[in-house]
Amino acid sequence: METNRHRKFLRFQRVFIICTICIFLLSHNSTSQGRVLINEYLSWPSNGCNVTSEYIELFNFGPGPVNIGCYIITDGDYAITIPANTIIQPGQYFVIAGQDNLPIGCGNISATTTVNLNWNTCNCTSGAIPATGDGFLTDGGSGSEQVVLFDPNLNVIDAIVRDIVEPSSLITTSTVAGTCSSQSFDLDNMAINYERVGESQGRGNSFARLTNGGCGWLKDPQQSAGAVNNTPGPQSYNANITITSSNTCTNTGAVSVNITGSNISQIFPMKYTLARDVDSNGVYNFSDAYLNGTDSTPSSITIGGLVEGRYRVVIETANGCDLKSFDFIILNCNNIVLPAYFNYFNLSALQNKIILQWQIGGNEPIDKFEIQKSADGINFYSASMLENIPASDRSFSYIDSPAQAMMFYKIKLFTKSGRILNSSVQSHSAAPTYYFNTKVFPNPAINFVTLETESSTASQGWVEMRSPQNSLLKKIDLKFISGKNEHRIAVDFLSPGAYFFRVYSGNNSIIRTLRVIKQ
Repeated sequence: METNRHRKFLRFQRVFIICTICIFLLSHNSTSQGRVLINEYLSWPSNGCNVTSEYIELFNFGPGPVNIGCYIITDGDYAITIPANTIIQPGQYFVIAGQDNLPIGCGNISATTTVNLNWNTCNCTSGAIPATGDGFLTDGGSGSEQVVLFDPNLNVIDAIVRDIVEPSSLITTSTVAGTCSSQSFDLDNMAINYERVGESQGRGNSFARLTNGGCGWLKDPQQSAGAVNNTPGPQSYNANITITSSNTCTNTGAVSVNITGSNISQIFPMKYTLARDVDSNGVYNFSDAYLNGTDSTPSSITIGGLVEGRYRVVIETANGCDLKSFDFIILNCNNIVLPAYFNYFNLSALQNKIILQWQIGGNEPIDKFEIQKSADGINFYSASMLENIPASDRSFSYIDSPAQAMMFYKIKLFTKSGRILNSSVQSHSAAPTYYFNTKVFPNPAINFVTLETESSTASQGWVEMRSPQNSLLKKIDLKFISGKNEHRIAVDFLSPGAYFFRVYSGNNSIIRTLRVIKQ
């Protein structure tokens, strides 16, 4: 069996039913209901964590649930077959690891992670996965582990590789006590296009998508197993939805998702999964109707032939990632009042200003909006109110002058009937100073560590040394010069164990959180 495992870099394309105008009268279970991706994984646990704390996190972006029973996760040398009738609901995470729970600092820096599938006890693997040495996924600074997710028929659902590839092995999968069909494959003999992470390997570092369903990846100390990925970063495109035909009694409803940004031709053809809430209960499940489609023409996705009802559409780029979701309603010809909801909420920058733009669906009368801000994405405060909303207005904007480089925003909607709705949380970094390649060495350390950071300009900052329970142990002021910076920091006063170094810029923005092992 191969133990040094690296894989090819190609970009994965997924096949969808092509449909630009089609009457949406499909029965349920006739097509894919949701979009499942590999959202995060860790292949090289730190010294303070067991080899079996390696993990892979799946995420269902929606719009509907997905039965991932008999799906196969593999690295090319071992394979795990997910037990039959395992359901991931939209917005749900599914964590696979070699133990039942991941302690704080081994899977998530702020909470214990409950594992959904333990490969050492599930009787669902192609063979015994080692609990020592490399374990399931390859260790080492040169390790370039691949992770592939198949459906039960060996159709590729998602495929990730850190950097380069090396030969794999012939694998025969488990039947999971006769509930799944066994498959035999060798990844080297399959046409698989991999999404490339492009980050270096580091002990105790997970690889995570910057945002749930996004294309960008980040190497971070156990960022968020079983929880949201919300690292700010540039968007490959912006999208907003327009209901081009909002009323129908003859199946003529239509919407257009407008795509803007640079080089958008490179992200087409774009694919979508459209869900219709058949029973009008506000929940998208297996009893609802779903349609997969593709639009090859920049710069919009057009969907027509829609009956009246409540819908949710999830779109993705030609690269199989950077997913976005929109809700909308098609009215019948009697113009029944339908509840308000957020179509979209986006941020953009103009010089030193942040522009908030949002659109409301439905036709329920709106009373007012409250714009809320936060420096940490948790504690929000009221920044402004928009009142006296004209009945015909459905698109809105607000311009803010942020006092800090990193700000989080959300919108609270108040309807005239007394309902209150909250938008998603969006963030934007307006920092004039950029920091790169922040790292610490040696790690593990005995007496001192060197904190290395590259800065685009001269600036001030500090580093906080924190315990695994997140309590502050020491704060050290830092001065950054333009270019490469090295700060020598004493750690001899610390007891052996794992600690977190949280590096801040002078404007209170977190540059990086680093995991340091004290020997």
